[in-house]
Amino acid sequence: MKTTSTEQLLRHFVEEDAVLRSYVHACTRNHQDADDVIQDIWRTLATKLDQYDDSRPFRPWAMGVARLQVLKWRQSKARSREILSGEVMDLLAATAEESADEIDMRLSFIKACLKNLTMASRNIVEMKYMLDLRAQDIAERIGRNVAAVEMSLVRSRRTLRDCIEEQVKMSMAAETGRNP
Repeated sequence: MKTTSTEQLLRHFVEEDAVLRSYVHACTRNHQDADDVIQDIWRTLATKLDQYDDSRPFRPWAMGVARLQVLKWRQSKARSREILSGEVMDLLAATAEESADEIDMRLSFIKACLKNLTMASRNIVEMKYMLDLRAQDIAERIGRNVAAVEMSLVRSRRTLRDCIEEQVKMSMAAETGRNP
């Protein structure tokens, strides 16, 4: 390592977190397991920071560590029939790396599109996807029935999907110099 510091690791963390999370979540298919593996990845990256050659791209190094951490997780879950094969996990890793720019772009669009939701809908979406709560738990917290929470999630996802797709179209049109 030449001049890499904790600050640089944090910068890389912010830049690469979405790509690593998408890969890990695709492999684990569980938010809690994905969060645990992500923590292991960043802990490993921090402890091996002195081995990183900052003249080389960070993403491939981080993805290599991610693959190893996912394999460790997979070995710990070896008895489960729901674990993906090594070949599938490698394919997911390659896809995550190839899609990194699109993932980053869509993530920025999600943040902007969330503002289009009502405060109540945004709170429900955040409870579902940030706190990983079930519809029943959300309903209890906000005093609504489960069907109303589920319908709100369906509508919110549709609104977000439409908004993101519109943003993608506009972005592509801007890149090509055409009107959407």
